[in-house]
Amino acid sequence: MKLHFDIFSAIGLTSLLWLAVGTAMLRADPQHLNENEAEKTSASAAFQTPAPGFELTAGPDSADKGSEIIYSPEGTDLILLAGAGYGKPQGAGIELGVIYNDMVQTSLTFGYSDSWSPVPEHLKLGVYAKILFGSGSFYKFTITAEAGGDASSAPDKLTYVAGYAGLRVTLPSGLMVNAGLGFLQSQKEFFEQTIEGVYYDYKKDITNSAAFKILIEIPLASFFIEHGD
Repeated sequence: MKLHFDIFSAIGLTSLLWLAVGTAMLRADPQHLNENEAEKTSASAAFQTPAPGFELTAGPDSADKGSEIIYSPEGTDLILLAGAGYGKPQGAGIELGVIYNDMVQTSLTFGYSDSWSPVPEHLKLGVYAKILFGSGSFYKFTITAEAGGDASSAPDKLTYVAGYAGLRVTLPSGLMVNAGLGFLQSQKEFFEQTIEGVYYDYKKDITNSAAFKILIEIPLASFFIEHGD
């Protein structure tokens, strides 16, 4: 993200320099009016054309500082993401996923140190699907459905399902901060004894609990970039 910002900042500064030179020439010789106007138009277009995945935003002091180039996932079809976060009862975790057209996201999750399972130090694997909606460029409302479990707990079965409603905020740096509130249902099936391949003392425990999650994501790459006219 920083590379794109530096390149287009340089283009903007160069364009402003051309505007200053053109203005000085116009004052010195009015006969070059048409030539200088064309030069201004070309320089302005170069400054206002952002990189794919970026958009120009004018702040309240834009008259003094000009437009700011910020990252926005809109305008690309598919973005690869990586993230890390914390939640309860799911604990700490990382994710790797993709987001399509800034509307649908799916990710693999790897969790650790949860509070819903009897063995928190075991790695938990999960997958989730997220729907994003809203017309804002900086924020989206989200609905997430997730399922996973402890693959190392065999022959016992430790699984969970979770649902969240939340908000995603996109920062000017490109980082996306996600926060959600919801519920988590854990299911624990214990097989305490094995005799000649037969399980005995079977016990099943289902627990429902409130849940929250905070996740920070960063775009890694964009694919199928759509270029506007």
